[in-house]
Amino acid sequence: TVWNGVNATYLSNPSGGTSFASSINDAGQVVGTAGGYATLWSDGAATTLGIGQALSISGNGLIAGYSFTQDNNQFAALWNNGETIDLNSYLSDAEKSAGWLLTEAAGVNSEGYVVGKAINMNTGAVAGFVTPVPEPETYALMMGGLGLVGAAVRRKKAA
Repeated sequence: TVWNGVNATYLSNPSGGTSFASSINDAGQVVGTAGGYATLWSDGAATTLGIGQALSISGNGLIAGYSFTQDNNQFAALWNNGETIDLNSYLSDAEKSAGWLLTEAAGVNSEGYVVGKAINMNTGAVAGFVTPVPEPETYALMMGGLGLVGAAVRRKKAA
């Protein structure tokens, strides 16, 4: 249920079972869990994001939480325009080799910074994490920049 100070609005549960809301942004989008599925409620409609739990939503609609692999292993997740992103894909090879696993994304802001929980599978240590998540546009700019640098180097060698 969403309470706006005057009226209560019921949030539908598309999968049945227990549901609860975790976070709301200024646009009135709500995230939470419905029947064991991470769920987004926007403009009165419920959208199932996948198995797991949505914990936070940013002002621009980035959603943080956790989901599960097909082997039932929990991972920190970010949902962006319907795409589920495993935040472990942003860990360096050294961090992965050291045993770190990002298990829960507890919050996200409009800049793409995510906070959450990490576990070291080798030592059992538990830690918090903060990480910026590059947006697709950032990758495109980076790749375009690298292409220009490569072209300039080739041009210089040819001269």
